[in-house]
Amino acid sequence: MEEVAHVVVATDAPVTVSGEPKIGDQLARDQGAFVEVLDKHDTVLHRIRYDRLPITIGNTYRCDHVLDSDDTRAQTVLLAHDESGALSVQSTDHARFWAPGGLTHRWSVNPDQAFVVAGERLRVRTRDYVATRSTAPSAIGWLGGWMTLAAVAAALAVTALQGWFADIDGDRLSGYVTGALGMVGVVSLWSSVWAIVSRLNGKSSHFLAHLSLASLAVVAIAAVDFVFDSAAFSLNLPWLQRYGYLLLALSLAVLVWCHTRYIVRARLGSALTAAFAVGLTVFVLQATTYYNLRGNLSSSLTMTEMRPPGWRIANGASLDAFFANGASLEKRAEDSKPEKPDGLDLGMFSDE
Repeated sequence: MEEVAHVVVATDAPVTVSGEPKIGDQLARDQGAFVEVLDKHDTVLHRIRYDRLPITIGNTYRCDHVLDSDDTRAQTVLLAHDESGALSVQSTDHARFWAPGGLTHRWSVNPDQAFVVAGERLRVRTRDYVATRSTAPSAIGWLGGWMTLAAVAAALAVTALQGWFADIDGDRLSGYVTGALGMVGVVSLWSSVWAIVSRLNGKSSHFLAHLSLASLAVVAIAAVDFVFDSAAFSLNLPWLQRYGYLLLALSLAVLVWCHTRYIVRARLGSALTAAFAVGLTVFVLQATTYYNLRGNLSSSLTMTEMRPPGWRIANGASLDAFFANGASLEKRAEDSKPEKPDGLDLGMFSDE
C-alpha cells in the first residue's frame, strides 16, 4: 500500500469553508480544506491541509499548492468561496481546466469528484467530510488482497496437475513442482511488465492485481484446454487439439484486454489495439511452428496427455477398414512432407 503524506499549511486570508457531506450546501463549520492529488484510479498520492483560503493551485512556483506536472503550459486555478459561500475552483489565467461536465472556467466543488489542472487529478474535501468506502465494483479492489494468494495457489495446482496428465514416462514428483514454479515465474514476469505499464500510465503499479489476473488466466486457459483435449480424445478428433493455438491466441488477447482496460484503465481504442496485436502475434508464431512441423513424424503435436479409456466415445476402425485404407497411407505421408528448401538437392548423391 502506498503512503499518503499529510501536510498542514496556513495562508493569510481567513475565510470559512462550507460544511459537508456536500461542499456548498450550507455555511462553513470549519476553516480547513484538504487538497488531494490522485492517480488515474482515484488513489490518493498525497494530501495537504490548508487552514486558510483562498489558495492558488498550479504548476508554477507562484502558487500556494505547486503541482509536479509534466505539462509545459503554465496553468493556475483559485480555490475560494463564491458569493453564496460555496467552495469553487476558478481559472485565474483565462485557460479552461477539465472538471466533471467538460472544460470550464469555473466549477463548484464536489468532494466525491475530481478535476484536472495541468494534467494532474485533484480533489478537494473539508474536515466535515465523512470518508466512506466506494460501493462501486472495482477490478483492482477485487483482484487484490487474499485473491492474489488464492489465484497464485490455483495456478500452481493446475500447472502441476497438467504435468501429471502429460507424464507418460512416469517422471518424479519434483518435475511437477518445478514446472509449476516455472509457470509462476513466467506469470510474475508478465505481471511485472504490466505493473510498469500501470506505473507509467497512472502512477500506481497495481502489481498484485496484475498477478491475480494473470494467475486466474492460467487456470482458465488450462481448464479450457483440458476440455478441448478431452473432447478430441473422446470423439477421435485430433484436429480439435491440433489447432488449439487459435484458442490460445484468443485467450491471450482477452487477457491483454483485461489488463489494459480494467487495471491500467487505458482508453477503449488502446485496449483493442493491444489485444489485437498480442493475439495476432501469438497466432502467427504458433501457426508457423505447426506448419514447419507438419511433416515431422517424431513430433505428433496431438494427444500428448493421458485420458481414461472409458472416456472414449468414438469407435475404432476395424481390421478390414484399416487394410482398405492402407493403400492411401503412402500418398498421404508424401503429401504431409514439407516442401524442399531452395538450394542443392543432396538426395542425388545417396545410394539407391
